[in-house]
Amino acid sequence: MLVTDMWIRKLDESKIQQRGSARLRGYDYSRSGGYFVTIPVQGQRWRMGTLKNVQVNLSLIGIIVDACWQHIFNRYAKVEVDTFIVMPNHLHGVLFIHNLGRGEAFEGRHETAVTDSPSNASPVRVSRGTKSGSLGAIVQNFKSISTRRINQLCDTPGERFWQRGYYDRIIRNRQELDRIRKYIIENPAKWELDEYYSKQ
Repeated sequence: MLVTDMWIRKLDESKIQQRGSARLRGYDYSRSGGYFVTIPVQGQRWRMGTLKNVQVNLSLIGIIVDACWQHIFNRYAKVEVDTFIVMPNHLHGVLFIHNLGRGEAFEGRHETAVTDSPSNASPVRVSRGTKSGSLGAIVQNFKSISTRRINQLCDTPGERFWQRGYYDRIIRNRQELDRIRKYIIENPAKWELDEYYSKQ
C-alpha cells in the first residue's frame, strides 16, 4: 500500500472536521496530511505564460516557477509534491507532508493529480515566526526562492511577484483528493469558470 493511501485511510477514519474558513482551529499544519494550495501572482497578472487551445504555454518565468515547485521535494525530506499546474496568473498544487523517513514517504510520489476549488478559502498570512516544516514555511520558502530567481531574470531586484499570503485546503479523504486532482488537471480547459480567471 502506498504511503499516500495509508495517510488517506487514516484521515478518513479520524473524520477531521473543517470550519468555515481556510484555517482549522488548533490544527498543526506541520503534521502529516494532504494540502491543496493556491498561490496567485501579484495583481493576478499573466506573467507565467499564456493559454491557447486549452494548453498552458509557460513563459521563462513560468518555467522557473514550475522548477521551483518541483524542487520542494529536494528541499524538504518529508514533503511529497503531488499534482500541480502553473497557470498564467496562479499556481495550484497538492503537497503531502509525511512524518516518516524519506524512503517510505515517497512511494506514492508519481500518482496523478489532485484538487477542489478554494472558493470557501481565505488567504493565509505567513508570519516570520512560521513553524519549521509547516505548510506555511514550505510555501514561504517556495515564494522567496522563486521570486528571487524571477527578479534575477527580469533585473527587478526587490519586486514582489506573488500575492501576499496564499489559499489552502486540508484534504480530508480519498474522494476529495480525487476531485482536487481532476480540478487541477482540467484547470486549463475550464479556466473561464475559475475564480482566478482574468483576461490578459
